[in-house]
Amino acid sequence: MAMRALHQLRHVVNQLLKEKVIDTQTEVHIEYARELNDANKRKAIAEYQKNQENNRKKYAEEIIKLYKKATGKELTPTSRDIDKFVLWEEQKHICPYTGAEIGISDFLGSNPKFDIEHTIPRSVGGDSTMMNLTLCDNTYNRTVKRNQIPTQLANHEDILERIEDWKSMVAD
Repeated sequence: MAMRALHQLRHVVNQLLKEKVIDTQTEVHIEYARELNDANKRKAIAEYQKNQENNRKKYAEEIIKLYKKATGKELTPTSRDIDKFVLWEEQKHICPYTGAEIGISDFLGSNPKFDIEHTIPRSVGGDSTMMNLTLCDNTYNRTVKRNQIPTQLANHEDILERIEDWKSMVAD
């Protein structure tokens, strides 16, 4: 793995020299993630990724089954649908902002009432990782929450009560 990375680096540097983007006086600083040189860590990462892939396949199957049962309609889940499903399960089918119960057809299909929102909005530095996303009532998200963080909301005490049991999921 290290040799392949060094080979690619040499190729890039030679191309930059050839195009006169850099010269022989240019300093190149290389940072190498040493932990990836550890076969055990690479194996653990590969196993984790394989497990995640298998979980997502199971989620897709579960979505198909539950959506058919709730609506009588067929659905081929997208990657975003699977993300919504994961959040739905983590949230125990409750919107943390409104307390509304969320059914599977409320966030999947052609006209969902609930969608993914950024807990810490991107406009104030939030990212799009699953840890910063929740399934939220569309109307509430667009008219009340907008680009605020939960502590800025008038009902933030209610939100804290709704997510109290979430602490056990991250305590490990």
